Amino acid sequence: FLRELKEVLYDRNLVSDCNLTLPLYYMYRDVRSKADSEIFNAAQLRFDITIMEPINLGVERNKTLGHYHKIGSGGFSYPELYEVIQGEADYILQQVKYGRVTEVVLVKAKEGDITYIPSGYWHVTTNAGNRLLVMSNLVSRHVEGEYEPVKKYGGLAYFELVDGSLVAYKKFGNVPPIRHMSARETFERFSEGRLYSQFVKDHTKFQFLGKTSSKVW
Repeated sequence: FLRELKEVLYDRNLVSDCNLTLPLYYMYRDVRSKADSEIFNAAQLRFDITIMEPINLGVERNKTLGHYHKIGSGGFSYPELYEVIQGEADYILQQVKYGRVTEVVLVKAKEGDITYIPSGYWHVTTNAGNRLLVMSNLVSRHVEGEYEPVKKYGGLAYFELVDGSLVAYKKFGNVPPIRHMSARETFERFSEGRLYSQFVKDHTKFQFLGKTSSKVW
């Protein structure tokens, strides 16, 4: 709901002008056919669906709250795969080291695209089109999302406005320029068929999602 994103909005005055119970997106966790339960349990992976409204948050595009995956004892976290099922999505990713943003990546994804989210990267999804955005993700069951640090900082290093422009957030200080990548550049391993279908057909290809990893791109 809008009230849950008030700390990370570009236009903070929006919360005083709008209904705070306005739904921005819906999340469905652990979606699977009963017939496929054994496969998901064996792989220890979870398939989720997110549906995001095609609305604007003032001059900003509708977006998720943003988070990163909790770092484990080995210094790394679990990676993740996102797939656009309908609509268009922009994924803003950033790497933070010692309180400084060291890299910012923008991935523009359309229907059928699969995007790889590396270990430790903060990430936010925006609805980049004028249609309902439907996307899925495949991730380890053991992943723990960290949301509070994103709220504390007030969002990521860049805000994406309705006109598609990206505005740097001054709270992060000097941030690096945005690196643009296509979804295929982040993940070329599989390219045919829906993510769910590919997983059910051969879940062994996705074993890397069940391990913490230092792999970037």
